[in-house]
Amino acid sequence: MLFEENWLKIISWPKKLIAPIWPRTGYVEVVMHHCEDCVYLLKDETTRCIFKDEEGRGRCSHPMVVLDFEVKKDSQGRPIVNIKCGCCEYGALSKRGIENGI
Repeated sequence: MLFEENWLKIISWPKKLIAPIWPRTGYVEVVMHHCEDCVYLLKDETTRCIFKDEEGRGRCSHPMVVLDFEVKKDSQGRPIVNIKCGCCEYGALSKRGIENGI
């Protein structure tokens, strides 16, 4: 956990420099896939259940989603995702790979 907090501080200043050329993750909230099945959806460390805030939204731990400027973040810099109807390119790709036996 300490490493993650330090990493978010380290990457905060270069993000501003490379924002115009940085790739986007394609996170949207109207797709047939959803974050609920994603391996990158954060889980509560004590209960091992999916972490949900007061609004029922989860947090993503995929490094590219953390770096994506277009995805809303919480006060700790973690991407806020809609568990039921949100998905990014990485989640959709990993699900397609599982469905195709890759």
